Amino acid sequence: MNAPNRRAFTLIELLVVIAIIAILAAILFPVFAKARDRAKTTACLSNLKQIGLAVMQYTDDYEGTYPKNRHYDGVGMQYWTWKRAIFPYVKTYEAFRCPSITPKGLWAAYNDNGAPGDESNLMPEFYKDKTKATWMPVGYAYSGGFFHESSDGTGREKPRKISQVKDPANVLFILNSRSSFPDLGPWMMSSRYDINGNQVSSSNYGPFVAHTGRVPFIMADGHVKALKMMETVTPIDMWQSKDPQFGCHTEAGLKARAAQLAKEYL
Repeated sequence: MNAPNRRAFTLIELLVVIAIIAILAAILFPVFAKARDRAKTTACLSNLKQIGLAVMQYTDDYEGTYPKNRHYDGVGMQYWTWKRAIFPYVKTYEAFRCPSITPKGLWAAYNDNGAPGDESNLMPEFYKDKTKATWMPVGYAYSGGFFHESSDGTGREKPRKISQVKDPANVLFILNSRSSFPDLGPWMMSSRYDINGNQVSSSNYGPFVAHTGRVPFIMADGHVKALKMMETVTPIDMWQSKDPQFGCHTEAGLKARAAQLAKEYL
């Protein structure tokens, strides 16, 4: 009995199959990437909602006062940040981790001193923690335009109160950040960072973390919103910066910074 005649694939047939697979991959990979990005955005917005709720609980306990960006200890140290102030209400460090920030970026060094993550990690009780269990990661920051501890332009260190916010639904409060600073103001719109949170001279990235072109924010009334960076500048100035130190307290100064936005936000 003769064995069945089995014909091998020709080179052309193999090339056709490979081409079909390549076409399908080119179609599906961007779909998978977008799905992954949407999942990260959803997780980030969930973190912000949790942080926003914690801040509102804090203001309830402290007579309508927001936590200061930095809390001085009386001898000039300023490393106790707003994140530490609301931590008893959040109860988990995971809420401060943005899933879109790289593992290295979560622990970007603060300035030049090599301290990892949020600058509050410089405090001895955290910095000496060899388990790193109490270290606060990079991920979110105050809007330094309005909520910096001396952002009213007087130079006096004092917290903001809810009663001072005239249009809370349109005032930026907390934002998605890849910088180790506890606050970022509109003056940072011209800054450049690499993907791991290091400040550099040239890059397509800035200090704010954009998800498909939009940066997630908590507004001063507690609701979460994802905005294009230019939407924070015009038609309404959502930063509400009053401090003349960085030149963003005027419409012209604010728009000048916005004109230098990184490609990540365009």
